[in-house]
Order: sequence, then structure tokens, then C-alpha cells
Amino acid sequence: MKRFFIFAAFMLAQVSSATASHEDPPPVIPSTDRIILVPQDMFDIDRSVSYCCYTFYPATRVIQIHCEGTGRETGIYLINNGNIIDSTVIDSDVTNDAYMTLTGTSGSYIIVINSEKYYGEAVLEI
Repeated sequence: MKRFFIFAAFMLAQVSSATASHEDPPPVIPSTDRIILVPQDMFDIDRSVSYCCYTFYPATRVIQIHCEGTGRETGIYLINNGNIIDSTVIDSDVTNDAYMTLTGTSGSYIIVINSEKYYGEAVLEI
């Protein structure tokens, strides 16, 4: 809906500028201010469209985390009792799997996956 209003405002500006007089535009003077370009879709990202899952192998105590479409710098964290036990960062454009080994005792662990395109949490009971 936001894009529709932006498009409508753009079209209205085009029509009004077409009917205005045909004068030369003022010269553009470069500014010394820093300009930061922000992608238009940054604020429209739905962070739930990526796919992530995990598999726990009890014999080796290894957790395999599989992420697709989460983007660059996907942070994966393994948390137990509020402490980060293990963490890694992957680029899902290059690799989709990360492996973590549980060295602690049995209990409840939380797996957190956070990136620009995805956020998810899972509880692993051992």
C-alpha cells in the first residue's frame, strides 16, 4: 500500500512538472555533506520468508543448522541458562549448513538465528 501511494505521488509530480513552464533547472552545486544511500526495500523486508531447520545427533552431540535464503552474516547462537555456549556466522549465499557441538550437560538449549532477512528461535531439550 505504501508503494502505491509513493507511485501515485510520483505520477502526480510528473504530470504537474509536464504542465509547468519549460525553464532550465537551476545548476546543481555539490554538497560537502555525507550522503548515505538506503535501499528502498530495507524497510519492507519480511523476515519470515527464509527457511531454517536444525537436526540434533545425540550419539555425537552435534547440532546441524540448515539455513536457506537468510543472507549474508547470518548469526547462529547456542544459549544455555542465558549464556552463549557457541556461536558462528555464515553466509547462506555460500554455505547453508553450520555445525555446533554440545559440550555441556543435558538440559534446555536455545538456538537463535539472526540475520537481515530472518530471525528465529528454537528450544532443544536434551
